Amino acid sequence: TEGVHFFTRGKVVTSRWLDPSHGGINLGFPQNS
Repeated sequence: TEGVHFFTRGKVVTSRWLDPSHGGINLGFPQNS
């Protein structure tokens, strides 16, 4: 169950990074300007 929880948590974190409303792409990822 820990593996599944970790995997799910990773997906949630990735979703937040990719969500513009969280400004995730500005957290150090290169952006196209």
